Amino acid sequence: MNPNAIGLIEVRGLVAAVEAADAMLKAASVTAFRRHSISPGLVTVVVEGDLASCRAAVDAGVAAVQRFGGALAQFVIGRPDRDTWELVGPLLWESEDERRPPDEAEELLAYVATVARGRTAQGVARHFKRETAAVRAQLDRLVAAGRLRRAGTRYLAAGGAAAR
Repeated sequence: MNPNAIGLIEVRGLVAAVEAADAMLKAASVTAFRRHSISPGLVTVVVEGDLASCRAAVDAGVAAVQRFGGALAQFVIGRPDRDTWELVGPLLWESEDERRPPDEAEELLAYVATVARGRTAQGVARHFKRETAAVRAQLDRLVAAGRLRRAGTRYLAAGGAAAR
């Protein structure tokens, strides 16, 4: 599941990063993808969504952090290629288990959709031989994107029907 675009803003300090993220999420229909600390003073905020929304979010984030010294860098990537994800992914994902190309989300979706009653994060993690916390985080991102839905501890296909 490659997002249509990702937007990045690098700022100096956590307070500026929080301000940027808040402005970005309020300005456009984007999802907070990750906050990445480069060094004790540099923080990169990453959002994903469609190209126009990412551009609007980055512009709003840059404007919001002007009182903190401004953004050090900003960048929007439209339709990131799979090779770009393989290059940048290890820098953005939180754990070793999440350092996989986003296409694996499609595998998670397909596996969850194989049964009408859905699957638990623990069951999905066991099937893919991955950590439960990493799988739960990826499943929750799919819920936020509207590709899955949640009923209690189970994740179900967004359409409600199992894949045949």
